[in-house]
Order: sequence, then structure tokens, then C-alpha cells
Amino acid sequence: MMEILKNKEDWNNFLIRMESYDLYHTFEYHEVMKKTGEEPILITYKNNNTEIGFPFLKRKINDELYDLVSVHGYLGPVSINVDDSFDSDNFSKEFLNLLQREKIVSAFSKLNPYLSKQSEALAKLGTTENVGELVYFDQQMDVNDQILCYKKDTIRLIKKLKPISTYRMATNSEDIEAFMEIYYSNLDRLNANKSFYYNKDYFNTLLNSDMADANIILAIHNETNEIMAGVFYFGTKHISHIELACTNDQYYNISPVRYLYDQIRELCHKDEMNYLDMGGGSGGREGSLMKFKSCFAQNYVDFNIWKLIAMPDEYDELQTLDQKNADSNFFPKYRLNL
Repeated sequence: MMEILKNKEDWNNFLIRMESYDLYHTFEYHEVMKKTGEEPILITYKNNNTEIGFPFLKRKINDELYDLVSVHGYLGPVSINVDDSFDSDNFSKEFLNLLQREKIVSAFSKLNPYLSKQSEALAKLGTTENVGELVYFDQQMDVNDQILCYKKDTIRLIKKLKPISTYRMATNSEDIEAFMEIYYSNLDRLNANKSFYYNKDYFNTLLNSDMADANIILAIHNETNEIMAGVFYFGTKHISHIELACTNDQYYNISPVRYLYDQIRELCHKDEMNYLDMGGGSGGREGSLMKFKSCFAQNYVDFNIWKLIAMPDEYDELQTLDQKNADSNFFPKYRLNL
């Protein structure tokens, strides 16, 4: 049986029953990330004791047709009891039938490498492509063994930072605004895409979510009491993410964000936590961002995306001749700007 959930209570109650999920899968995250004209939906499937949930943003193409896209982050399906008895043919058939009934031409999702059974759920549905790698801390490792993976320069910098700095969590509106000011300044310096300028509602909503443990951690200079750096991170039962990091320009040369990464690693080393994700970066392992992250750990995992054309005739008809002839992997192609 397939069903579409749209309200917060039903959506998040479904997630709680799953073997694992990420904050990216929650109703709250979709609400703060949706753009004008986008509607958050959770497509759910149940067959005997197997359940699968697949979150999307639903977008209108024209007066009759729609498509699905994922929010920023690591998504894909969540599930429970996808085992040897799982009927992938039935899931694929029912999923496609639902999309066609709802006049949904195509679907796209970024996948989550830290969730098991995604490949089994999608085995006969759409296509999966590798687009890079992510770096993560193995949180099942002993804390002392984790430090042995640090590069020498990172160990040296952290040792210099510890005597002059302390950390604290952002606990009030002023702390959040101070973090945002430094974060925006970093984005300005990098000439970043405007979509990364998250507003205060984004932070307040996620920090107050009951579906994950979300925090902003700040590095404070002991003498000046200035904020040297900040990191927004969050975690569920098994998976944590270092989501956003920023550094006060005055302290850029001593890299206080390394001190915070080290503190977060310790704070998230608890209970059933398996992974602390640091994300990826353009240029792969040779890119500057990935090189920085690999100063802490050399655990790499593939980052994949998933594509599905549910209505092939309509998909072709929506494309202009230029879009059809374009040498591009952009999906869906009818939304390619030329």
C-alpha cells in the first residue's frame, strides 16, 4: 500500500518507526528548506512488516504535471524490515503507479550513504549515479584511536588552541545572531550561492526540533571573549553531521574551527552513534575543502544520486530541441537553463 503524508505528526511518527533516519528526512527540515511553489511530501509504502518512506519536495511543471526533487542534504528512502523477503518488484510497481496517478513526470533524490538498505529498496527503481565522496569520523572507534588518524599539523594547531580557548553552546538569540553574522561574512568572502544564506528561522526551527539533537557550538577566546569560530551540527540516533562551519576573519590563521571539530567528535561519541559526517567538497580528494576534512579522518564513502523518469512520453515532450541536444547530465532535462 502506498500513501502520501503531508502533515508533521504523521510524517515524523513514521520516521520514528524506521531503523534509522536523518534530520534531512524530517518534516521540519523540508518546511524550512522548501521554496515558493514547493510542497513537502513523504511517500510511504507498507507490505506485511516492510515499510519504506521517501521524502520529496513536489513542484508544479505546468497546470497538469509535477515533478519531485530532494532538499539539500543526504536523503533517499528510510525503511524497516527490508530483508530477504522484501519484494522489490512490488515496491517498484506501486511506486511508479502512484507517481503516474499523481501526474508526476520525474523524481530526483540525493542519497544517504549512512543508511542501510537504500540500494535494496531502489534496486529495480530508477538509476543511481556516483557524484563524489564524503568524509566521516567512525564513531565506533576508540576516541584515542581516532586522534591517531589526525594529520600532524591538525594536532599541532589544536594543541595551541586549547590553552587559549574554550567552547560553549549557543543558548540564546544573541549567540545565534553572532554565529550567523560570522557565517554570512564567510559566505561573502567566498562569493557563495545565495541559497546558502540560511535565515534565523532555519536555525531556530532545527535547533528546537524534537527529531534530532541540533546545536551551534562556539569557540571563545579566553582573553578577549570573542567568538573565534562556530559550527552548526546535528544528529539522530546513529548519524551526526557537521553541517555549517565558519571562522571569524581575525582568527583565520590559527584555524579555531579545527578545535571545534575535535570537540564535536568527542560530544558525538556516545550511545549508538556510528557516523559523524563532515561532508564532501568540490574537486574531490584533491580539493581544498576535502583536504581540510581529511586532516581528521581518512574514512571515505561514495555519495550517490538517484533519478527516475515515471512518465517517459511526457518527459520527452516537455523538452525543447535545444535541451534534448544539450550535452548535459542535468536532471530533469526539461528544467535545464540554456
